[in-house]
Amino acid sequence: ASAVANSWDAALGEEIGAALGEEAAAQEVSVVLGQGLNMKRNPLCGRSFEYFSEDPYLAGKLAAGYIRGIQSKGVAACPKHFAVNSQETRRMAS
Repeated sequence: ASAVANSWDAALGEEIGAALGEEAAAQEVSVVLGQGLNMKRNPLCGRSFEYFSEDPYLAGKLAAGYIRGIQSKGVAACPKHFAVNSQETRRMAS
């Protein structure tokens, strides 16, 4: 996700989403669990690789493209980790 974000190309995100949706449909998967929408706020976050960027505008545009692409193939997209999922201390208990 972060490599795609470096392109600043929302259309590329939509193409990737369409490819994910097509692959999911071919395997009879009805829901893709993603894209991760949390902001990169801390380099120690163990899930930063799942998120697009520390810039909310860029992350929102790319996530919207992914979701449009996935759903264009008749597969549901389930965006996850909207906010505050970047702490590691007591992560499983908070």
